[in-house]
Amino acid sequence: MKENLNPRLIELESKIKILEFENEALSAKAEENLLLNRAFEEINADEDMDALWLNTLESISVLLNIQFSGLFDFKYNGFSCVSSYALFSSEDSVNIIFSVPENIRQSIGSDQMLVLDKSDDGFLFEYPAANFKAEQAVVIHLDSEIIKDRYFVFVNDKNGEDLAERLPLFEKIIQIVSAKLERIYYQNELGKLNEELEEIVELRTQELHNQNQEYLALYEEYKTINEDLLVAKEKAEESDRLKTAFVQNLSHEIRTPLNGIMGFSSLLAENYDDKNNLEYFSEIINKLGKNLLDIINDILDISRIESGQLALNIEDCNIPEMLAELQTFFKEYGKQVNKEHIEFNLQCSCNDGLGIVKTDRVKLKQILVNLIGNALKFTENGAVECGCKCENDYLQFYVSDTGIGIPKNKQSKVFERFEQVQYTDKKKVGGTGLGLPIARALANQLGGSMWVESEVDKGSTFYFQIKVVQ
Repeated sequence: MKENLNPRLIELESKIKILEFENEALSAKAEENLLLNRAFEEINADEDMDALWLNTLESISVLLNIQFSGLFDFKYNGFSCVSSYALFSSEDSVNIIFSVPENIRQSIGSDQMLVLDKSDDGFLFEYPAANFKAEQAVVIHLDSEIIKDRYFVFVNDKNGEDLAERLPLFEKIIQIVSAKLERIYYQNELGKLNEELEEIVELRTQELHNQNQEYLALYEEYKTINEDLLVAKEKAEESDRLKTAFVQNLSHEIRTPLNGIMGFSSLLAENYDDKNNLEYFSEIINKLGKNLLDIINDILDISRIESGQLALNIEDCNIPEMLAELQTFFKEYGKQVNKEHIEFNLQCSCNDGLGIVKTDRVKLKQILVNLIGNALKFTENGAVECGCKCENDYLQFYVSDTGIGIPKNKQSKVFERFEQVQYTDKKKVGGTGLGLPIARALANQLGGSMWVESEVDKGSTFYFQIKVVQ
């Protein structure tokens, strides 16, 4: 019976040992997975490269009981410390001396992991902040396209275990670090690209806004130019129409006295022996010649005014004396135009001391002759009155009549060249339409202005003032 139990016991003991071994392997695997999960959680929380290095080194040292964990750059056949963590020291020291044997340097730069022992000739590790001896070190290349020639160095297991057995775990943790590194790098690059894109978008938006403002300004400018051109076009068309009408009217005005002169001149030969007829015809010819001369003078005056060639001749002017001359002139003129029944009055409120002023006497008289002649022309019954008064440095004149008046909507037109107010229900009066524009231009040249107040069928009053030269 005992002989039958021994093989059975041996088999059970063998199975128990296998289960114990598998249990130990599973426990080690579970511990390794737990360490990897904790390392992943701690490393994955970092969003900054400097924090990533330090936290990685600290996590490896604490979780795996590594006395020193460091990150080194390998340049010019030597190592320089970038970041480190030590269980035996709280100081953040980067002045660490780490070197490897000459024959091993040839392997630096490859992707293989190096395990160094104190027995390796040329292996040196010194930590300046503590009395620390390196028994064993592991050198693992950081496998990353982002950062070149950078290595993790792990020195001494705190419990004296062989670091070579930890190589797979080191490798997995560093793979986690590499993945996190690339993630941080690309996040940073993406952030930079987003910032650059935002700057470009903002700059482009500002450029588009500025261009839009320029286009709006140009649009408004072109719109104003177009409006001005349209107004100018309408004015040009209106001016062309008025000039055509003026030429037609002027042709009529010139032909009327010229035809009369020619007609009555031909009668002179037929009546050379009739003294009464000769005197009568000669008087008519003289009158028509004067009318023709007045028309030509108006054309010359407006031409000189437009070209700026009408010069001033400043001299002493006795206002009461000039008004008396006008009284005599228009008394005779009224007879010639069959307006002797129109009462003509002159008023001057300037006293003797202010009656003599310095101005262009000829042009002032021409203004008054034009205004008074106009008043008589458009007045059939009633009176025409002319007067003046002194106000500071100005002389103000007025010429009023009881004639047909001017409609409100036509009053601004009477001072424009070639314009004549048409009265459809009144008889047509002659004239070139240049008298009032000439009068206002002369008043402006004498430093003053001219305006009108009028009411249809009640008469008009023209006012103008001139500046007295001191």
